[in-house]
Amino acid sequence: MKRIANGEIVPYIFHMSWTKNKDNKIKYFKQMGEWYVGDQCIQQTQDYILGKGVHEAGELVSACCLAEPNIGMFL
Repeated sequence: MKRIANGEIVPYIFHMSWTKNKDNKIKYFKQMGEWYVGDQCIQQTQDYILGKGVHEAGELVSACCLAEPNIGMFL
């Protein structure tokens, strides 16, 4: 909170309740360069992505989260 108050970071929230379904939300985020999830993880369960069993904290993040946006262009 101190960093926000000092202007060091500027958080934002973007809510898309107006889209028809999840596919449209993902498409829109990709078009806007705001989608940071690898395609292999889209609409998959943790067990599917990592396999069943006990996992270390952060494994899902390293398996799915991207440093650069996953940009897509759609018609």
